This record gives sequence, structure tokens and C-alpha cells, in this order.
Amino acid sequence: MDRPSPPSLTDHDVDGLVFNSSFDHANLKDAQRARDGAWDLCMAKDAENTSNEKRSSTWFYFRVRDERDGPKRQARFRFAGMARQGQLYKHGHRPVVRRMKDKEQLGGAKCWSSLTGSGGWKRLSNCSYRDQGDRTGDLQFDYMFADKGDEAEFAFCFPYAYEESLATHREVLTRVTGDIVAYNELLCFSAEGRRIEMLTITDNHGADKREEDLLYGHADVASTSHLFPEVRDGTATRPPRYPEKAEVIISARVHPGETPASFVLDGLLELLLRPDDRRAKVLRRNYVFRFIPQLNPDGVHRGHYRHDSYGVNLNRVYWPSPDSEKAPAQAALMVLAKAASTRPKGLALFVDLHAHASKRGVFIYGNHLEDTEQHIENRLYALLLSVNSSHFDYHACNFSKEHMLRCDGPSAATPGASAEGSARVACMRYTGLARAYTLECNYNCGRLTNNVPKASGEGAQRGASPERPATITPEPFTPDSWREVGRALGASLLDVTGMNPWDRVKQSRYKNVQLARRFIEDQTVRKRAGAVALAVHSVARMSSLRTRKAARESTSTEDIRKLAADARRAVLASQKKEEVTLPRLPITKRGRKATSKVRAALRMNAANVGRATFV
Repeated sequence: MDRPSPPSLTDHDVDGLVFNSSFDHANLKDAQRARDGAWDLCMAKDAENTSNEKRSSTWFYFRVRDERDGPKRQARFRFAGMARQGQLYKHGHRPVVRRMKDKEQLGGAKCWSSLTGSGGWKRLSNCSYRDQGDRTGDLQFDYMFADKGDEAEFAFCFPYAYEESLATHREVLTRVTGDIVAYNELLCFSAEGRRIEMLTITDNHGADKREEDLLYGHADVASTSHLFPEVRDGTATRPPRYPEKAEVIISARVHPGETPASFVLDGLLELLLRPDDRRAKVLRRNYVFRFIPQLNPDGVHRGHYRHDSYGVNLNRVYWPSPDSEKAPAQAALMVLAKAASTRPKGLALFVDLHAHASKRGVFIYGNHLEDTEQHIENRLYALLLSVNSSHFDYHACNFSKEHMLRCDGPSAATPGASAEGSARVACMRYTGLARAYTLECNYNCGRLTNNVPKASGEGAQRGASPERPATITPEPFTPDSWREVGRALGASLLDVTGMNPWDRVKQSRYKNVQLARRFIEDQTVRKRAGAVALAVHSVARMSSLRTRKAARESTSTEDIRKLAADARRAVLASQKKEEVTLPRLPITKRGRKATSKVRAALRMNAANVGRATFV
């Protein structure tokens, strides 16, 4: 389906600087010379010049060639009216720059195929940002060109273009050796006809003589007629079945500007393709990994930040029943998840990769599960990620029901859209999978870095990365930082199933996975008991207009004991799904410290409930 091309520049000369943005993933619609000598720039909004135009204007990516005569090579660039991103820039985020000579030396479109390094990109050192009162921001940065004819490209964050993704992953799969099995299939075409490819990684153990089918039996989730078009027309075949292996699905770039997601995916891919790594061998032996690197290739190609070419946030269309014409990759992803869940070993893990502009660090949004055991297992994987990755922030994760069911606010690009339509929530509802996650990576940095213990096990000292100490002054993220998180996804899956040959948990504060599970049990019970206790305690509080007086009033000592017993009874009953009516508590004068005594009693009660429930 053809859509108007996004605004772009082709060899646009402005006082000796030649601007170009008519290439894959680029975004720059105008450049003018300001009175103060700077070059004023303007980026296009998502789906600009269409009826679906959005206000998202954060992603930029363009090239500049210096054709000025004379010795002066300094240039100042300024964006005005871009979408406000003060939370990101105030913590030190800087755009990135790369000389075109460096890109050519790294293989052009194959510049990321080494699955290591920064692809020649560097963060700019001289940059300033200011929020404006109309929910926009102004960004300014300087650059020194080397000489006349020097060409450089600039971007909001490390770019990973659509064509680069195709070239990189095709190149990577040509280097596969040994018993590693790697397939690259055309999953479907995008709404604008671009290829959406799927990588499958495993080993040759347990292969069935039968090929994978075309997933006809899952049309109840979404239409399957658009899947595997090359297989349907006879020009390709599907890989063999592996009935004794569970499946893992990793997806990325449903939001086109969230490039850190691609580097996380590459990190796990790099681990799996190591021929001699014992962890990789165990992962390949026990799982079939499915990677969908580009869920929104139309948005990526057009240089959008958050939407597809129709201005749709595709992470809100998975539930119920994604439309295979308007959102073909999203329909395909849910069909893949449902099909995997119905196979003998089922679906073990689903991770949809994203990036975050305001919340620092790397963290997970998980689903809220009412069943306590499932909820604990859900959180356990996140906790183990913090053991294997120095950048993963377990305490920033969110597994609340409110977040899972929230609706986008009026200031969002898609006001009123529900998070129930996101990939992780839809996957859980289609398949019943507890470990379905949204992994978020900040574009810039985290709040701190974890201590990553040394790995133990045969060959760990030679093959695993060394111990990394904790810090409170983290360095800005690079592509290697995000790749490290990707490798931790694989290591943590081995930990949670007790199969990690190079175990780091033994050297961590948790000592073993069972104690880590017990740590989460304690957290879960305390939190759920605390919710009941808070409701009980609120009975003894007065309205906000009388808060000062309420602070001087509390129950007697005898009533505190009764309060603890009632709270414990309420928690136990709530686990059995029974309704309990809690009594109103008598109020007596006890002084300013009375309220804290009640809180202490409730905390003690919550701990007792935890022991009574799980010991």
C-alpha cells in the first residue's frame, strides 16, 4: 500500500553545508541558516503530510558534507520545536556522530555484522538542551569537520536501519559452523511490502523428518494467509520440527526509533552463535529461538520514532485479534506464540524489546498474575537478570495490574489506547505464558550498575566474562552495553531452569536459585499483606483535613494485638478468595508515636504471614 513519502532533503546546500536525509531510517525535513550563524534544523513528525500525522518528533538522522571554502570547519546545529525529552537530556544524553569514511571501512550496510563495537559512532561532547513551555524542546550541538569534503552523519541515538538489519543478519548466518542450525525465513510482508524476516536458531539434535507447518490451525488468533509467502509459492521450505524442544520468541522495533532494542537482540544472537560456549550449547540443545528483528520496517525506513506509516502505535493492536492487513507482523507474532504454546514442550519465554526515554536503566514490564506461584516465577526471571547483567535494574521493574491495564493519557500520541493491546499482555492471554515481558532500555544510562559475580563451573574462567563491580556513577550506554543485556537473557533462562553450566548465582547474595525464589516469595507476601494492612490501618485514619490530629491518635496496646490478628486473618482469607469484614478500631489518645507503633505491628504481622504461608 503506497503512502506519501516523508519530507526529506537531497543534496540541500545551505551556505556550504550540504544536507541529505533521503536514505533509509533518516529524518530531516528542512535546514536553514540562522542570523547567529548556526544552522536551524527541523525534523519531520511521524506520518507527516498525511491525515494520520502525529506529534512525535524525537528521532533524527541525517548526513552533512562540508563544502565550505576557507579554514573554518566548526558548525553549530540547532533543533527547535522537537518533542520534549528533558528527562533524557538532563541525565547527560548526547546525540551520536559518525564519519562516512568510518562507515565505509566497516562494510557500509553490514557495519553491525561483527555483533560488537559501536559501528564507528561516538557521542557528541558539546551539546545543550532546553525545555520550552509548549511541551517542546530545543537541542543544540557543535561539530568540527576535518577538511573540505568531509562528510558526517548525526543521529538521536545509535541508528540501526532496516537495510542494515537485513544485511547484518544475513551476513551473520553465513558464518554459522558446527552443529548450529540457523534459518532465515520470510515471515510476511509489511503493509508497504517490505520483508519481515524471522531467524531461527537451535542445534540439529532432535530434528524431526517433518517440516514446520504454515500455522493454518491458529486462525482463531489472526489470519494466517499472509504467512511464509515464499513457502506458499514453492521457492522456499520451512525448517524441520523439534518436538522435544521448547521455544523462545524475541521481537524488536515495533517502535521504529527504539534502536537499543536491536542491539539487545544482537547480544542474545551473538551468544547463541558461539560454537564453543557451554551456555550456548545448552541453550541450543534445549530451545528453539525465534527472532523477529524488525516488527515495523515501514516506520523504521521512514525515520519515524513511534508509529507506522499510518500513524498507528503498533504496540496497541495485538489484542484482541490483530489485523493481518494493517498490522501483518503483529498478527504473525501472536500466531507464532500461540502455535509454540500448543506444541509438546510449549513456549518457554517471550520478550518484546523496547527503549525508554524518561526512566533510566534497563528493566522489565511484566504481567500481573493472580496466582502466587506463577507471580513468583514471573519475577524470578527478572531477578536473575540483575545477577547476569550489570545494567539491569530489578527494582525498576513493574509487575502491577494497574500498569498492565493502563490507558494512554490525553498527552500521549494515541490517547485512550490500552496497554492490554501490547505484545506481552496479548501473549499471556493467548498462551497463558507467565514469562511474557516487555524489556525496556534507556537510551542514555542507568541509575547504577550491579555487581556481576564471577561465573563458576568448568571452563567458566576462560569462556565467561569476568566479575564486574557495582558502581553508583554509571557510564553512558553503548551498543555493547545493550548487547550484554541480550546475553543475560540467555544466561538467566538457564539459571531459572537449573541448567547453567557457568553459574553466577552461587557467588551472588542469593547463593542459589531456590533462595532467590524465596526472596521473591517474601517480597510478594509482604506486599500483598501490606495492601491488606494498609486498608486496615486506613480505618483508623481521618480525612485529609484532620491529618495532623490523626497523627496523635491510635489504638491501645490491646487493640494493636487485635489489629495484627485481624490483618493476618484477612490475608489468609484473601488467598482462599474469601471476603472478610474488618472491624472498626477504637481510637484513644496515645501521643505522636502511636501511628508508628501500629505500622510496626502491621509489618511484623506481614512477616509472620509470610512464614505461616510458605514454611
